[in-house]
Amino acid sequence: MTPAVTTVLEKVDEERCAIARALDVPISSALEWLQSAYGVNETTLRSALINNPAYQGIKAPTSLKVRYLLEDVPTGLIPLTSLGELAGINTPTCRAVVDLACAALSHNFWDEGRTLEKLGLKGMSKKELHEYLQHGVSCRGK
Repeated sequence: MTPAVTTVLEKVDEERCAIARALDVPISSALEWLQSAYGVNETTLRSALINNPAYQGIKAPTSLKVRYLLEDVPTGLIPLTSLGELAGINTPTCRAVVDLACAALSHNFWDEGRTLEKLGLKGMSKKELHEYLQHGVSCRGK
């Protein structure tokens, strides 16, 4: 993990947490999750990733055609940007990473990604989305 990569990860995590807070969803930061899940006692995301014994020996990919881009971009970052729009939270880092993945792989992830529209959530208010996520039903028309 280079300093630049972890800086980008921290920015993505900040956007993710801001969206969750705007939607009243309890959430842990990536650092808090690493501390909880792995017992890593570090103060920065970079040090938690580098010093996590569970990650020791994992080598970096030798190609960009890996699940971290092919799967996580359309099913993770694109839904985050879509939820950000609903929540009124800007997601410039998430968008930049998606755009870079599109350019690097000559693939339009925006076309296939899981947007609110594709998930059947487009047009919901924050309240309607929260109700749907809590109970599996929309409160529209109530």
